[in-house]
Amino acid sequence: MSASTGAAGGQVIPTYSVEENVVGGSPNVLIITIDTLRADHLGFHGYPRATSPRLDKLAGESVVFEWAYAPIATTLPSHTSMFTGVYPHEHGVLANIKDGRSYQRRKDLMTLAELFQRAGYATQAVVAATPLRPQFGLNTGFDGYNAPANKQQSAEKTTKQALVALDELAASKKPGLLWVHYFDPHGPYNPPVEFLSKFRMDDAMRADLAERKFAARSQRPTGQWNMLEAGIDSYDGEIAFTDTQIHRFLKAAEESRWLENAIVVVLADHGEGLNQHGVAGHGLVWEEQLHVPMMLRIPGVEPRRIGTLASLVDFAPTLLHVLDLPGEDDFLEQVSGVNRFRSDLRHDEIRLLGQQSPRQSDAEAIGYSLRADQWKLHMSAENDASLYDLSEDPFELIDVAAKNPRVVDKLTAELSEMLRGQLREVQTEGVSKTIERDLRALGYGGTK
Repeated sequence: MSASTGAAGGQVIPTYSVEENVVGGSPNVLIITIDTLRADHLGFHGYPRATSPRLDKLAGESVVFEWAYAPIATTLPSHTSMFTGVYPHEHGVLANIKDGRSYQRRKDLMTLAELFQRAGYATQAVVAATPLRPQFGLNTGFDGYNAPANKQQSAEKTTKQALVALDELAASKKPGLLWVHYFDPHGPYNPPVEFLSKFRMDDAMRADLAERKFAARSQRPTGQWNMLEAGIDSYDGEIAFTDTQIHRFLKAAEESRWLENAIVVVLADHGEGLNQHGVAGHGLVWEEQLHVPMMLRIPGVEPRRIGTLASLVDFAPTLLHVLDLPGEDDFLEQVSGVNRFRSDLRHDEIRLLGQQSPRQSDAEAIGYSLRADQWKLHMSAENDASLYDLSEDPFELIDVAAKNPRVVDKLTAELSEMLRGQLREVQTEGVSKTIERDLRALGYGGTK
């Protein structure tokens, strides 16, 4: 579980400049999102286990953003940021559900799907879990939107439905936008049996876990420690299973020639704790929960790895930079994200905001993080600050706030300034008991 080899901090690296509208015409666009996928559990991010051979191959053909971050480690708000180009406080979706009510996206925000649809694209989506069902709003702009009737579905079923959607797009004779969402790395981890037994903890992995202080967070009895190990093994099995299903889908799409001159995007909405920092799941602002894969395979653009910071909020304007869609200027007027193919951005100038899902009755009582160069500021809901130097401490183990008061003051002021420009009044509405039940079964509900 070694850290990525990109520019974790300190170093100043210009971004990779890409010619505007480089693709030309109206290419097909495939967006694959994978739920709950830590960047550091993928081969192309340095993970020693063979969890992701197909994604690794795709990464070698793509522009890979080595230090991409989710703005929030929760499925619905993170996906909403991807598809609108704004932070959660700006679009108004702060959690999957809270106290039996769902957050509502601002009505004036256009989604990427709406933009593509207005530009003459046929649009299809296949999503694999309750947090992305149509009633939560991301179906806007899709001609077809396939969501599971129950809480979630397997990658195998998702691929089957995605192939049907692919056929519908091919039959439309229009350029197509296809979004496919895989959910399997989300807990509880239960991969097919051949993937359940694919990975087994060894001494090298145990040493890596010890370096990250997995064991030191609490004195776990042997049985509980073995459960932790089995959980990581099963999580990796879920990733490997998802990777094989992505391979199956991409192979079929290539054989159908739908992917010829198409843009292929792979993103994750957030990571997973796996008991790092004593947290099994997600919803917080630790690196393992916010650092995600983000890559774009673009016809005519040389594959490479970019070491500057990027956010999922940046995805939409970065994608649109290589296209020339009618009406895209209207969409770009709303975005807070930045086109990461701009040549004038520098690593030491980029600030990335992350936030926790609300966990108290007061929706404003939310913790935040600010990533700036090598520094990572954590600000609790009670306004207690902690600071980590990721160039020296990539696993966020040593709080150096007391030694760097000026850095804390500077980043705290910048965080406050960013939030002042984002905060909006949020709106919620009740959800059905079925939706609430399914979300609770996935670990979401009253206090999460």
